[in-house]
Parts: sequence; structure tokens; C-alpha cells
Amino acid sequence: MANTNADWAHRAARVLTGPQSNLAPALPIAPIFAQRAAGHRIFDVEGRDYIDLALTMGPLIFGHGYQPWIAAVDAQLRTLPSPLPGQFYSPLEVELGERMSSAIPCAELVKYGLSGSEVVQLVFRLARAFTNRPYVLRFDGHYHGWMDSVLGGSINPDPDAPPHPIDLPGTAGGFNTSTEGRSPVALLDQYKIKWNDADALEALLERYGDQIALVHMEPIMCNFGGCPPRPGYLEAVRKLCNRFGVLLCFDEVITGFRVDLGGAQKLFGVTPDLATYGKAIAAGLPFAAVAGRADIMGLLSDRRVVGAGTFNCFPLGMAAAIATFDLLAEDNGAWFVNVDRIQARFRQGLREMAAAHGHDDLFLQGPRGQIYVDFLRADAAYSPAELEGADAARRATFRVICMEEGLSIGAGSRIYISGTMSEEDTAEALVRFDRVFSRLPRPTG
Repeated sequence: MANTNADWAHRAARVLTGPQSNLAPALPIAPIFAQRAAGHRIFDVEGRDYIDLALTMGPLIFGHGYQPWIAAVDAQLRTLPSPLPGQFYSPLEVELGERMSSAIPCAELVKYGLSGSEVVQLVFRLARAFTNRPYVLRFDGHYHGWMDSVLGGSINPDPDAPPHPIDLPGTAGGFNTSTEGRSPVALLDQYKIKWNDADALEALLERYGDQIALVHMEPIMCNFGGCPPRPGYLEAVRKLCNRFGVLLCFDEVITGFRVDLGGAQKLFGVTPDLATYGKAIAAGLPFAAVAGRADIMGLLSDRRVVGAGTFNCFPLGMAAAIATFDLLAEDNGAWFVNVDRIQARFRQGLREMAAAHGHDDLFLQGPRGQIYVDFLRADAAYSPAELEGADAARRATFRVICMEEGLSIGAGSRIYISGTMSEEDTAEALVRFDRVFSRLPRPTG
């Protein structure tokens, strides 16, 4: 039987709903079916290799098949791979909790889950129970999962109406996050405003603060443009939440364990009341966690708040998370030093190649471990609005050509960097990027 990408695409069309399972639309190219992966390379069914700079949109913090991590997962697989809910505890629960509480400022107690989407929902439930208030505040362009209550929604332009999100297409990183079948009341228990604007937040809290249970945000806008917080913004948010009795939660699904072992909250020195973790926490296996203040998390301890799930304490995920934590902490955080070195090399190389091929408006920004790529004349962008002048068509073409040249970069024009990337893969990736820029149509005008 033939074994080509086209063959598999033909078979997939008969049984699957689409060529890819995540939020981002498929690239305008024929579907590619991966057969295997090793290190930072993916090989399709036809044997072609792609240098992986998407890393499953973040989870593969060590790349594919990193042996120290594999050994930890394999050992757990051979001893106790499945959870035993309702009867037994696992030493892994305690060991991981101890590690998290030692590194993460807000982590007095922790609770485990399987995905970032579900632990976000648990945080909303905890905040409402603790404050006895109904509303959650989210921010434009931030992404917190696919469920009804957090998927997309645009800022209501009517200044006199309560700022409930309205369901319009084209939010969260430019992807269409509007969906049919959403509950008609799903967006009515939350508010949504612009991020990185402390005055706007203060004005909202002045008006509605006594009804808001939680301010929920990415501390760095990793899902849209790699936008950093403005200097002093996170500190201002923390003070406003304290002033109005509102809980603050950082969505550290991307930043957690990537920008620092203690996450963005450790990096910026701003401690939220709660934080959610996923993606890199287990370096590729499905696993997630909520960390937070003991008085809030205690609502789970006495079962006033339910956070049930058969696989919440998934032993393979916990073993993978413990291994991830220990490997990142090894040699005084050598992994993070390597990321900084490799990321600096990519930034310099991309800028030099782009300029050499007539793309002197290349725009790069993002936190440790992530580079957002666009075409815009600016030093920094702090919000989606500041990226509106970018050349979206050239950005989209850039990603297509990357795939054609054997470079897999993430949706939303994101490159993920791992501290275990080899010199050979780094050098070869830059050679391929040079070919990409040579083929990319130059800007007109």
C-alpha cells in the first residue's frame, strides 16, 4: 500500500472532521502526516524532515524523545501508570506539590488536572465561591481554552452597556474564535476590556468591582504577539485587585516553567492569588495544575468546591512533571541559560537575513523561549492594536514558505526555543530561514 501524505489525506477525509485538531486553521498547503520525531526534527510519512520550532505550541520544552525525561516516564509506566481515584493517594502528588510550592510564589497549595482549559474553569469556580461574586474579568486577545465561557468574545463597543464580551469572529491572535452552539448565557457572567491599560481597569473596577470575583490574564500576552506587560502594569493590577477585594489569577499555561522555574510571577516579582499551569509542566504529556493561596484552595480541601476528574492525578503526567522540574533546575538552571543563548542567536540571525533580503521591517519580540515574528516598523508592541499595522499577508506567506523549506513554526507566527536544541539543528534552521527570506516577496511601496 502506498504511504504518501496524499494517501493519508485521502483516507483522513473519509473519517475525520478536519486535517488538524487545534484552534488555528490549516495552512493553505496539502496536509502533512508526521511519522516520527527525534530531538528537534519531525519526519513525515515520506521521510522528509522538518525542524520543529513549534514544539506542539509549547509543551515540548525538551524537544522530542529527550532521554532523561523518557527514562522517568518509562519507569512510571512500568510501575503504576494509571490513577486510582477515590481510594489511594500517590507519593508523586506530594513530591510534585513540594517542588511547585518551593519555586512558585503563589503556590501554597496545588491541585492537578489534565489540560489548561479545565484548570481555568476550576479557577473561575474557586474565585466565585471564595468571593461570593458572580463575574470574571478577561482581556482582549488572551486565550484561556476552547470552552464556552472563555473562547473569544470581543469588547463591547457600547460605553453605556455592561462590558460583557460579544460573540464576533477574529479574536484571540487573529483566529476565528466565534462558534455556533455556544450557550446563550456563557458570556454574560464575565466582562472583557483591553489589557495593559491600568486606567481602564481602574475605571471598570470603580464601577463594577463589588461584583467581580476574579481578574484573569496572561502575564505576558504569549498567545497574541508576545506582547509584554507595560512597565508597572502588573504591579498596578495587583494593587487594584487588593483595593477592590478581587482575586488575581495569572494564566501561566505558556509562561510557567518556560520563562522561569517560578513562572512569570517570579520573573516580574508580582504574586497573584492563583495561577494555572499546563503545556510545558509535563514536557509533552497531558497534565495541568492550579496553584494558589491556601485559604482559597482550601475550598477544595473541604469539598465546598468540586474539582473532580478520574485522571486529575495521572501518574505518568506527574512523573513527567517531576522530571521536567528537576531537569530545568539542574546545574543551577543551565537549561534557561541555553535558551537565552540559542534565542539570541536566532534573533540576530533572523534580523541579519531579513535585512539582507530586503525585509528590514522584520519585527521580533517575546519572552524567554518564544519569538513572535511579524513585519512592522516598531521597537515593541504592547497590545493587539499596536500590531494592526503589520503586514499580515507577508506574515502568512512567511509561515507557508517555512513549511516548504522544512521549518515548522507555531500558529500565530510563533517560534519556540528549547534549551536542548543541538548546534547542528540550530545552524541548519538558520540556513533554512535564509532560504525562506530569499523567497519571501519583498514589501511594496
